[in-house]
Formats: sequence, structure tokens, C-alpha cells
Amino acid sequence: MKKIFFALFLPISFCLNLVWAQAKDLIPGGEAIGVVLHYDGILVTGTYTFESAEKTIDPLVQDIQPGDLIVKCENESVTSNEALVALLADHIPASNTLNLTLIRDGTELERQLQVAYDASSQSFKTGLYIQDNLSGIGTITYYDPENKTYGALGHQMIDEQSGQTMSPESGTAFEAYIVNVEPSRDGNPGKKIGRIEKTAHLGDVALNNQFGIYGHYTSLIKQDVTTLPTASRDEIHLGTAEIWTVLDGKKVEAFQIELTELKKQDEQEVKSLTFKVTDERLLEATNGIIQGMSGSPIIQDGKIVGAVTHVSTNHVDMGYGLYIDWMLEESGQMIE
Repeated sequence: MKKIFFALFLPISFCLNLVWAQAKDLIPGGEAIGVVLHYDGILVTGTYTFESAEKTIDPLVQDIQPGDLIVKCENESVTSNEALVALLADHIPASNTLNLTLIRDGTELERQLQVAYDASSQSFKTGLYIQDNLSGIGTITYYDPENKTYGALGHQMIDEQSGQTMSPESGTAFEAYIVNVEPSRDGNPGKKIGRIEKTAHLGDVALNNQFGIYGHYTSLIKQDVTTLPTASRDEIHLGTAEIWTVLDGKKVEAFQIELTELKKQDEQEVKSLTFKVTDERLLEATNGIIQGMSGSPIIQDGKIVGAVTHVSTNHVDMGYGLYIDWMLEESGQMIE
């Protein structure tokens, strides 16, 4: 399981305040979800050197770099690791060089890859670490029953190894459950350890950007479909609030926090608010915020005000959140 690290509306405050003064009724989340994002090709996540015919082979010398997206091999489209291996098996007997078509920063490039067959391991050596999907576990923030959309994570999913924030071609959201938690320590955030249930389909993934994961749901994880209104930015105040999240299995629990800073924002920004964990149960279990809590809804005065997005690395009992206004703006892109 991969770790997940933390991912245009006219900036006229009068209009924004007018729009969001009317609360929207949403089903609050808090459930763990598994997200699998599929690339339109094969992502190079890293490289390594190897020996072949008494020579050292290094893909970097051929200008093949981490972050490159392989879209064709020998002029045939490839969208999975298995497809690339099959092409290797077909072409290596004739040549130890493969012609690749790559996408780098939106530009199409042609490169040659030197490959060797290792008889001892019965595998091909390419000098490349590759993957055709990115998966991880986070928390769902809300379901919108009006248009069957959802929002989750509150930040972008990125590839940890390559650091790439490339938007995948497609994706799927599944139910997930938490089997354990690793507590945070100052300077070393902990994490939820979970499992993705790929037989329990939640919906698709239409957007993956710095404000979260968004898509259309086809089924609800939760049985209780009671809605809560959203709070506009002007309604949110310093003081007591809750985050809803899962620490064990699929049980959503509410934990108390204190909102300590609210930023005045008239346009989208990643960090909208700051909070401190005050719930003794949560502090005992995790020491504060851990990876996998991203997307946990923040509830104040019976209203959804935002989502957890980041942990303060040096003070793990503190975290950051994103206003629900900004998440709904992102979700609106899918229904315009």
C-alpha cells in the first residue's frame, strides 16, 4: 500500500458570500476509502543500472527519467505493465533495444531503451521501475445526494517515489477498512494501515487535484444517510469542533478538536484553517493527526465546515483543513 502525502471562480467576495449563504445539505463522510488511479500509459517511478555484455546500462544516459509516461513501445500503445512485458518478450530475441514513445511535461519524446534478459531470474532487466496505477487509502468528506457526487482527501494524490502529480486518465474508488494505526511523533507523522476492498465498488474518480479527489458514487458506504447543512466561511468560528474518521475497521467516530485559526479567503487556497486535537481518546491512540485522516470531515455546530488536509509535521497534535466551500467548487466542475 502506498503512502499518501500532501494535494476558477471569480474572486469577488460579495458574490461568493451570497452564493454560499444558502447551505447545501450533504451526507457527511468519515469512512475510509481506497482509491486506485490509472495512468494513460506506464509511469517511470525510478531507474537503476545493470550489467550487460560487460557494460553498465543506465536509462538516464538514454534520457529516460523518473516521471516520464511511456505511452508506446515499438509503436504499440501500452497501458499496463503486463502489456509492456509481453512486448519485451516479443522483441528481445531480435534486438536488445526497444523504441519508446514518452510523454514528459506534455511533450512527446522518442527514446531507445536497452534491455537484457537475465536467465538466472528468468526476467527482463530494463533499468526502470514502473507502475501503471497509483493506489492509497484516505477518508471521504461528503456525499452529495442531489447529484450523486462525492469529495475526499482534501489534497492531491501523488506518487511518493517519483514525486509526480500527474493527473491519471481514470480512477476508481472502493470501500476500505483500517486494520491498525501507527501513532505520530513530532517530526515523523504516523499513518493508518488499511486494506482496499476491490469487490466493494464506491464510484469513479473524475478529478485528482490539490483540493482533493472527486467523483460520482454508485453506492453509499454508510447506512445512515442523514444529511447535515454546510457552513459558509463566514459562519465558521474559533473554538470547539469535531473530526469524523475511522481508526478501527469501518467504524466512524467523532473526535473533538479546537479551531485555532481561520483564514479569510475569497478564492481557493489549500490551507484554510488550523486546528488542535483536544480529544484524549484520539491523542492516546494516534498522538494527533496521522496519514490517512486526510478528508475527514470537520463538523461544527451541526454543520460541515471543511476537511482535514495536512498534519503539522513538527507538532503532530495540530493540523490544517480546507473550507467546504472550496471542495464544493471543485465538485461543481463535474456537473457543469
